[in-house]
Amino acid sequence: MNLLVTGGTGFIGSELCRQLTRRGKHRVYCLTRKNTPIKKIKNLGIPLKDPGEALALAKQFRRLKINGVIHLAGYFVASHKTEDIAPLLESNISLGLRLADAAAQAGVPWFINTGTFWQRHDNQAGMPASLYAATKQAFEDILKFYQNSNALKVVTMELYDTYGPGDRRKKLFYWLDRAVATGETLAMSPGRQKMNLVHLEDVVGAYLRLIALIHSSSSRLESNYCIGLSRFLSLREVVQIYSQARGKKIKVQWGGRPYRDEEFMNPKHAYPVVPGWKPKYVSLKHGLAAIFKEQ
Repeated sequence: MNLLVTGGTGFIGSELCRQLTRRGKHRVYCLTRKNTPIKKIKNLGIPLKDPGEALALAKQFRRLKINGVIHLAGYFVASHKTEDIAPLLESNISLGLRLADAAAQAGVPWFINTGTFWQRHDNQAGMPASLYAATKQAFEDILKFYQNSNALKVVTMELYDTYGPGDRRKKLFYWLDRAVATGETLAMSPGRQKMNLVHLEDVVGAYLRLIALIHSSSSRLESNYCIGLSRFLSLREVVQIYSQARGKKIKVQWGGRPYRDEEFMNPKHAYPVVPGWKPKYVSLKHGLAAIFKEQ
């Protein structure tokens, strides 16, 4: 298959591109911005510059005979500032809209989108908990037009929290790693909110499984799937498991900072997992142990 991947330089996208390329059955094109250094996608796929316009992109899709689009690119910010509005709109709505319209024009059969559980605050559909989540929800609603018009077969993957080797994102495990290295005390919320942490290898495995299914014309698929484990853990439990797996005590001041605005305390699965997908790392303890063993 000839596949287009966006977000190919990101944490999940880069590993997905590696896995697709290694399999040798796919020609992987990585959509890049005009200023993206080519070396950033070395060994990940074939660079394809975003022309910034749907018609030009459609011509590229026809020329390259693209069979499917996997859309992972996005701009994330937990709490937005005024200067975040433009990149949120461009990355989370405008880019995806150009891709979907170009794919429809070019007769690309299918489109895999990436969403977030924050789009359904307190487990209520259509109730985004942040402007980031709102832009993701807006684009998902836009995709329904293309899906309903039979121009595209569309499936959205809902992600929870992710982790894995080589993760440089300034998220929970980054700050725990730093606390281990410096011995500093972390000021955290009271820690009762629930999390669902999925290992990078399992996240990519779910995408690979969905790609195989959606490419099969005989597969009847839902419009949404989630990539999640059966058990949710509180933040306190996550820190305890990390500490045990690392063999280091973490100094934490629980309640040292308040919960975030619109904190999602008790998320639940709203969608099924991808048919046939089974996580290798069925527990956070198992996944962390594998990472620390390799370090």
